[in-house]
Amino acid sequence: MLKPRANLPNTRSIRRVFGARSSGARRLAVPPCFWSAIVEDTGYLHRVEDIRIIPDAGKLIAAANHRSVPVVIVANRSGVGRGYYGWNEFKSVQDAMVALLAAEDASIDAVYACAHHPQAKGFLAHPNHPARKPNPGMLLEAASGAGA
Repeated sequence: MLKPRANLPNTRSIRRVFGARSSGARRLAVPPCFWSAIVEDTGYLHRVEDIRIIPDAGKLIAAANHRSVPVVIVANRSGVGRGYYGWNEFKSVQDAMVALLAAEDASIDAVYACAHHPQAKGFLAHPNHPARKPNPGMLLEAASGAGA
């Protein structure tokens, strides 16, 4: 079972919400998952009650877990950058999503999120941040296992 990381600072451009599993070092072996492959798009998802897991997503993730294939989510979260919701709401959604997937014997190894966006507020405003998809920043961070 994954443990949420404590003390998520508000100044990091890449958020690692969950750390690596404790079962030893594992390398990234498959392309990271995107939220849209796991949950239905409800538009700036930030409320637990709006989570809708896509049918069979849990089964697919569980199959990867059973084969010791890491499952990593990378997500642009411009809603945080634009001030529509905060990192606490994002983390609450992640915690609930992990719980829903656990009911299907599925688990997520790590979640990376980037709040930078051209229309974001303050330091999160950036025309083309290297961490924001489609740029490779979060993918490189996930592949390196930094912060584990």
